Amino acid sequence: MLETMDNKYSTTIEKTAKTSNKEDILQKKEKELAKDIKHLKEIGDTYNGKRFLGLNKNGTPVFAMLTLKKRNTKLEIKFTHKLSSLLHPEAKLANDRYTYSMLEPLPKNYGTLVQKLKKKRNTEVTIQTLNYLTRLKLLQEVKYVKAFVNGKCTKYFFMTVANTIYAGSGFKNKLLVMKYWDFPNNNNEYFLPENTWKYPDEIL
Repeated sequence: MLETMDNKYSTTIEKTAKTSNKEDILQKKEKELAKDIKHLKEIGDTYNGKRFLGLNKNGTPVFAMLTLKKRNTKLEIKFTHKLSSLLHPEAKLANDRYTYSMLEPLPKNYGTLVQKLKKKRNTEVTIQTLNYLTRLKLLQEVKYVKAFVNGKCTKYFFMTVANTIYAGSGFKNKLLVMKYWDFPNNNNEYFLPENTWKYPDEIL
């Protein structure tokens, strides 16, 4: 009789603990959702940002820019100047990855962003970076079949472009957009941009 009562007591404690854990998990998810909603409102209907690539021969900063519209997941890649301007012998490429939101103030002096470092960083801008950006821009322009569905950008291609140009800042980032925005379904969307056709392209 005593053993039966002990078993019932143990079972009750286990059920209470499980219920408590479920409630804790639910509360945690509700808090996370509330945070996500707050940050999504801050992002608004447009996700955009830019990456500093370097200075052209005139000392003018060159940026790559990314814009994604929520309504139709329309993706656009732009450059403030021709990427070929960074191929000039007097041009200077960025020594690291420097990204900014469209509302973020830009540096007043770009000198430290292009100065040669004692140890190179794997996130610096190189000719290979310019080649890759050129390919992404061409894929966007031709609406490559694995990157777009009826003119709408796929989640995978957005992630690829965001990783290269602007992945976001803090909680307002590409992962939040990928989680909640309505991207078109594409069961075969994975691909390597370099393998779509002969690589590299001419940098214009």
